[in-house]
Amino acid sequence: MAEDSTDLKEVYQQLIMDNQKLADKYSTVSTKLSHQVEASKQQQLQAETMGMMTKYQLVFVKMETAFAKVFNRNKLRDLKRTQDAFSKFRYNTIANRLNINCGSRIALENLKGSAKFLRIYEKNQRNNIRDAFRTWKNIIIVEKSVVKKKEELDYELDERKND
Repeated sequence: MAEDSTDLKEVYQQLIMDNQKLADKYSTVSTKLSHQVEASKQQQLQAETMGMMTKYQLVFVKMETAFAKVFNRNKLRDLKRTQDAFSKFRYNTIANRLNINCGSRIALENLKGSAKFLRIYEKNQRNNIRDAFRTWKNIIIVEKSVVKKKEELDYELDERKND
């Protein structure tokens, strides 16, 4: 019997040690489980936050595009108004020029019978042509002198470089 009681004590001690090991494992596993549960809660909260932020970003982008459409429409309308104003100005200018030309032609036709008027008109035309020719001739002379002066300066510059 003594042997049985020592065997029982050893078995009992072994069971206590096994129980202690199992309790340690259980506490470790439960700690890990609680950490994992906490981490999953954190991840879920983060995912919900990201979802809300994404929704707000989408709303913001939609608002931004709506504002951009309105601003672009306003800008386009202003450009169209400006273009229409310039078109009207151009058409009015052309019409006025045609009216003036037509009026001067009619006046010329009406006064064609008057020889004095025709001589004055022809003299003015000849003077205008002569003045235009003189101006053109002066421009050509000035251009030639500028080209000559440039060539002289280039030549002097080359001589100085060579010395």
